[in-house]
Amino acid sequence: MKKEKTSKLYMLGACFGITGFLLIVFSIDLGISITENWLVAQGGSVETSAYEKREQSYTTNFLVMGSILFGLGLSTIILGFYTMLDYEE
Repeated sequence: MKKEKTSKLYMLGACFGITGFLLIVFSIDLGISITENWLVAQGGSVETSAYEKREQSYTTNFLVMGSILFGLGLSTIILGFYTMLDYEE
């Protein structure tokens, strides 16, 4: 029973970690894609500085979300490891 809970904790940590890692790796592509969609919604004509600022903010948002999820996943896996050690004793 305890090993099942620990394995679920590992799976949750792995999901968070993988999702966070993917958000970090693809943050630039996602930021550019969302900014291009915003540009189309604006009619295709916006000042360059506004476009660059929007692109940087979207990219930073994905980078921060990815970092938080990756850290949460790593922490969850470490917590699962220490609970496994506690169960073995």
